[in-house]
Amino acid sequence: MPKNPALEQRIKWHKEHAKFCACREMPAKLKAEIKKLEKSKK
Repeated sequence: MPKNPALEQRIKWHKEHAKFCACREMPAKLKAEIKKLEKSKK
């Protein structure tokens, strides 16, 4: 992940990381942002 990533970059990184590693869950704040983005796209 780049230094000072944009929200979209953070989301992409965490989704990819979760596919290959279960070391930790995605931060709750980031999950909430994903839900907001998904609702706004509908």
